[in-house]
Amino acid sequence: RGCLAAGHDCELLELLSDEFCEVISLFPDLTALVQGYGLMLFRAVLDDQGADIGDLSLGDYHQQAVSMMSTTTRVMMSEPALSVLDDSRRVFRRKGGAELRNEVLQGACNLCVDVDGHVKRVVHLVTMHLERPDNTCLVRVAGLRKGVVQLFFDLPGGKMKTGEKATAAIERVIARDFAILRNGIMLGSRQSDCLEKESKTYGIRTRYMRISFHATLADDVPFPCSLFLLGLHLNCCVLHCGARGGTPEDDFNLFAWMDGENQRRCAEVYENDLSLAADWMEACAQIFKNYIETGGVRTCI
Repeated sequence: RGCLAAGHDCELLELLSDEFCEVISLFPDLTALVQGYGLMLFRAVLDDQGADIGDLSLGDYHQQAVSMMSTTTRVMMSEPALSVLDDSRRVFRRKGGAELRNEVLQGACNLCVDVDGHVKRVVHLVTMHLERPDNTCLVRVAGLRKGVVQLFFDLPGGKMKTGEKATAAIERVIARDFAILRNGIMLGSRQSDCLEKESKTYGIRTRYMRISFHATLADDVPFPCSLFLLGLHLNCCVLHCGARGGTPEDDFNLFAWMDGENQRRCAEVYENDLSLAADWMEACAQIFKNYIETGGVRTCI
């Protein structure tokens, strides 16, 4: 195995196209991979007619192209990294190598090996920055899964499926998690970014390739529930994630509206302060308890 990589951001790597294609043609599987990537990249740019693309930057079209490739091709791209993990006998965290391989086979992530020989997991995501007229943004603060409360602090969103375009993915998320708000949500511009950190699930470096959609919510949509969290009174609601495969009793998310300052404060606690995180957990558990006891009359739209 091998790789081609620039040593730093200002370095250009020059290849003779004819000789490069000649080398690739010696490996049928690699030829199919290159052709598949080229086709998906072309489709991604073609679908977005105002393409901002050049010789030195693909914008968010690279991640769209990879996410649209077939599962077979994406698995083939990940096989070298899976072999490295198998040879290293790596110890994982909550989930192990079998779960990671299954995630690759399902097209939920890709694996790659960097120039230093370290395996990285790559996940393609879409998120929604949903704002109200008062300039607050919707943030997920907790979930209820089979009766167990889990803390979160992230924007609404989800993983892109194999062959799925970004717009289709965010529309699927809205239909799945925000069906009752769907008519009040208006999608706007989008932007891409990349966040790399260690996965809390697998314990390996993960690169989150995100396409974020800016969206607005009509000002006449009510959020009747109040959450007292870290000294803050937040407007919030419980929404059922029915299309995930759960039942109405075991799969919910709790969302809250926050301005920029409150988001920074909660993010700091979520990442660093376990003692306050316990209070966070208790407050959210009470909201879910009220929801179940009242049948959602007071805490769900």
